[in-house]
Order: sequence, then structure tokens, then C-alpha cells
Amino acid sequence: MIVEDDPSSADSIALTFELGFNGVVVEQYDRVRSALEAFERFQPDLVTADLGLPDADGNQLIRYLRTKSDVPIIVLSARDDDSSILTAVRLGADDYIVKPFSSIELQAHVEALLRRASGGKPSQVDIVRLSPDMTLDLARAVVIQGDGEVELSAREFECLKVLVEAEGRIVSTRELKTSVWRTDTVSDSAVKMVFYRLRQTLGDHEQSRTLIQSHRGIGYSVNLG
Repeated sequence: MIVEDDPSSADSIALTFELGFNGVVVEQYDRVRSALEAFERFQPDLVTADLGLPDADGNQLIRYLRTKSDVPIIVLSARDDDSSILTAVRLGADDYIVKPFSSIELQAHVEALLRRASGGKPSQVDIVRLSPDMTLDLARAVVIQGDGEVELSAREFECLKVLVEAEGRIVSTRELKTSVWRTDTVSDSAVKMVFYRLRQTLGDHEQSRTLIQSHRGIGYSVNLG
């Protein structure tokens, strides 16, 4: 559930959820009253709330929800003073992100909050087998290889995640641009460079390339195994 009165901000938040989480259902509300009326019907797994809403302060929403539910709540607000943050947390907010923020930052906070809400245990859907000795932990954004963890940059992780979620389908370069960079104006060479570094990091070199496949003039795919 997204409670945000600025349409462009609400749509941007919704896009982050739709691209970052498979099968997610997003509902948007621009008033405290409409959000409260829909809450019990919708029963969301997570709520994001602005504080500066037209009909009431977002803190009233937090206060009411905490009398009804322990649903995770993330405040997304331009208010960056300590008093606003402290008040929201004391009323029951689980996290607070100051605007402006990136989609990757929001997704990381959401994944961490949902992980804490589930007791810190990644679900089976969060663990993807890349190869006999390598797995991808989507919840923690790390690759586990042998007894160690392989660190990926944010772009590398996002590109790998998009390919994994495509389940072997070829993902076009344009689709990668809009999913990872949130624009299709980034150059093809920038995409190629991220995949070059990703292959180097994962040991998926030119001579033994088995994980990530390039399809000239089309895009990329991944072979899971």
C-alpha cells in the first residue's frame, strides 16, 4: 500500500515495487481517510506513507495502523529533521527514508524490513541456484560461492536479478535499460561494461562462459543450473 499525494512520486514508488518484486500487487492512495478505509480490505504486507498528506498528517495513519496491525511501515518524507523522524518511529514506523531517494535504496530498505519481519530467514524463492557451487540470495543481494560471499555492485546485482527472474528468456538490452537504469537513453556500451564486470566477478570468463549468454543485437539471458 502506497500512501502518497504526489502522483509522480506515487507512480515512481509503485514502479520500484513492480520491477523489484515478482507478482506484487500495489494499491495507491492520496489521502489518510481513503487508505484507512481500504486497509482491512487490502491487508497489505507493507505500507509506505508520506507525512504531508492533504487531509491529515501521515503520523495519524501510522498511529491508527499500529492499533490494528503490526504491518511493516516505511515513511517516505521530505522532512529530514530529527523531531519528525523520532515522532514517526515512536508512533510505530519501522523505517524512515528522506526524499529524494533512489529506487535501489528503497528496494534495499524494503527487502531488509521484510526480512526482519519474517524472522531474518530468506524464503526458498529468495535463493536461486546459479551453478552447482554458486547461489544468488535475492533478499541480501549477494552471491554465495563455496564458503564465501561475492560482492556485486548495485548495477551488477540488478542486471543479474532481471536475468534470473526472466528464467532463461532473452532479456533485450532496451528492457535492461528501463528495468535497471530506469531510462532507455543509457548507451549500449554502459550495459556491456556492467556485464563485463559481472562476468569477471562471477568467474564467468570468455573461455568458460556458461552462466550469462550474450545474444548479439538482442540482449542477454542466463543459464541456471
